[in-house]
Amino acid sequence: MGASVSASHAEEEALMEAVCEGDVEAVNQLIAKGVDLDCFDDEQSRPLHVAAHLGHAAVASALIAAGADLESKGQLEGTPLHAAASGNESGLAALLLDAQACVDARDESGLTPLHRAAQRASSARLAALLLERGAALEARNVDEYTPLHVAAMCGQAELLGVLLDRGASPAARTLQGDAPLDLLRRCGDRGGGGAASPALAEAIRRLEAAAERAAGAGSEK
Repeated sequence: MGASVSASHAEEEALMEAVCEGDVEAVNQLIAKGVDLDCFDDEQSRPLHVAAHLGHAAVASALIAAGADLESKGQLEGTPLHAAASGNESGLAALLLDAQACVDARDESGLTPLHRAAQRASSARLAALLLERGAALEARNVDEYTPLHVAAMCGQAELLGVLLDRGASPAARTLQGDAPLDLLRRCGDRGGGGAASPALAEAIRRLEAAAERAAGAGSEK
């Protein structure tokens, strides 16, 4: 039995290595041997999570076809779709969503894949995809942060525009009482004491205008 367990562990390690390298032939060979597709390494990463994060579409397709769990939890209790969002892999996100992955799955902090996308630069395309597939625009994490709060906190100017265009609320507040504009201004202040970048300055202006409109609409009710 000990030899069997050792062989199984070796095959799981080989699977993780093949996934990391994007070696779909080796992955398929290990699948045929019956290796556990939802095994995990010392960092709690699972094969489908790794493939999604690294953008290995052929490997991910093979794992999905063989029955890998689309909702398995890995690092920070995130799903493979969270991993694709963290890696800014819109192609992998589409692949997972086509396979019926949950677009609004939550990690241990209550973050959805859209929250994860909001943390990343150049993720406007990914965010648009998630929204088109039904992602909740006003989803809240455990601290009541919406994706707009996260984008503001991270200074993601382009993504702020995408979220505002879709109707994200500039008036939403976190548990600490912060509106997205508060977080965006702080992000600008952290830029070293100089003037904010043109993109960030424009994002601040746009969010200020959106907040003023929201305040005006609220006072008219």
